[in-house]
Amino acid sequence: MYLHEEGEQIVIHHDIKASNVLIDEDMNPRLGDFGLARIYERDSQPHTTVIVGTPG
Repeated sequence: MYLHEEGEQIVIHHDIKASNVLIDEDMNPRLGDFGLARIYERDSQPHTTVIVGTPG
């Protein structure tokens, strides 16, 4: 699970794997496939009740 805290909202990316990491022209990694990602407000308390994503 990846937690990104750069903006007003928090993005929790639930499916980190090699095929979801893209490399830009300057060789910087970028995350792709945000199908399972969730956006939360900074002051909220996200709770996970179901495990999702790719095993392994």
